[in-house]
Order: sequence, then C-alpha cells, then structure tokens
Amino acid sequence: MPNWCFTQIVVTNCDSNQLKSLFEEWLEKGKEESDFKGSWIGSLVKYSGIGEPDAKGCPKCRGRIEDIDIVDSETLSFNTETAWCPMLGWIKAILDKYSPDSKIVYTAEECGEGLYETNDPTLAGTWNVDSGCDLMDSEWSITENALLSRLNDALKKNFETADSAIEYVIDNEVGDEIWFHKWDFGSVEDWAA
Repeated sequence: MPNWCFTQIVVTNCDSNQLKSLFEEWLEKGKEESDFKGSWIGSLVKYSGIGEPDAKGCPKCRGRIEDIDIVDSETLSFNTETAWCPMLGWIKAILDKYSPDSKIVYTAEECGEGLYETNDPTLAGTWNVDSGCDLMDSEWSITENALLSRLNDALKKNFETADSAIEYVIDNEVGDEIWFHKWDFGSVEDWAA
C-alpha cells in the first residue's frame, strides 16, 4: 500500500471547457477498467492516445483525478492522489498534444516522505504547518517571518530564526502534534517520467 501524494494542478492558458470535456469523456470510457471507478488517471492516458498504462515509456498513472473545476475560460484546476509522488508526465503529455501553449502549476504534498513541493513561486519558500495542538493553528502557507512571529508569541520567547524556534518546539516536545515543512521549489520535468 503506497503513501498517497496529494497534488493540486492548475492548467492555465488553455480552453478549460474543452479540456474538462475531454477529461470527462476519457474517464467515462475507462470507468470499469480499474478500482478507481471513473477517476483513474490511466483512463486519461489510454483514451487521450498518449500511451497504454504500464507500458514501457508511458507516463506513470497510478492514482486518481478528482475535483475537475473550470476556474475561468482559460484555467482548469483539479486534484490528483497518486502513489508516493506527484505524477505529472501524463498531464504534460496530454497538454503537449491537445493544448501546447498551456502552463502547469502544481503543489504536491506527501507527508510520509516529507515531500512538500511546488513550482508556484508565490508558495515556494513558505512554510506549511500541520497542527493538532494549541501552540498554533494549521497554515497551508505562511512566510518565514510570520511563522517566527507566531512562534515567538506562542512560546513567549525571542528566537531570531524560524528554524531555531522550530528546533526548540521539536526538542522540547512543546507541541506533540505539530509538523513544519518548507515548500520546496520544483519543476514539472522533475516528475514527468
């Protein structure tokens, strides 16, 4: 059983209505071909004509696609849940074939492996805080300065860096259910195999 990687993908500079219609058509055709029942990424790979799932050279497609939403006429967003890592080769190949001027912005989180990665320059370098304690609330994205300020206020300390405040929290078990992860910058090509 894999750890599941949750990835939000936003496709810009595309005909979002056409792309969503194609996705829905391909998913419908393949709805009985996997346990994912109409959400298997392999259906998109197969019926888009970019390859046969699991064939040599075919983009990885072990997972599901969900929440396909039209943001506006040129922007489509959706989420994927894939085994171990973001799998972006399939969407890159589909866009290369059907919408070559499109751009992909992704944000991937796989907490078991500590993978927090994005190609969104507004998110890269900020912190993700997953909190189940009273020290501070969870934050999807918080700047280093804001994190330092919140931790100093909560701990009634005067740390000079967020790293030293986080180290204090971990070493002293101040919050037994709080995790800190920095959003790393990545590229679509890193995950396009």
